[in-house]
Amino acid sequence: MSDIITRENLEQLIELNKTIKDEVSSMIVNLDVKYNTSRITNKENLALKILKDNHLIQISVDDEYWGGAVFVKDGLKIPILNTAQPRVYQY
Repeated sequence: MSDIITRENLEQLIELNKTIKDEVSSMIVNLDVKYNTSRITNKENLALKILKDNHLIQISVDDEYWGGAVFVKDGLKIPILNTAQPRVYQY
């Protein structure tokens, strides 16, 4: 889903989030363990470390609704984050 959240699609978004809740929770636990996030005081450094460790590409895209994507070409996955978005969306 890449639309703006509206009254009309809110229920659909809630249902979608329910289907991925366990997967997201598992990813958060793994992140906490891998980076020992309880000891990190600077979230900016954590974000940059995650980007570096996972070879993520950061670019600024002039689109207020596009936060990023993962492109697949010849079996290679290329994740891209839109750094024009607020940092909270990049996380």
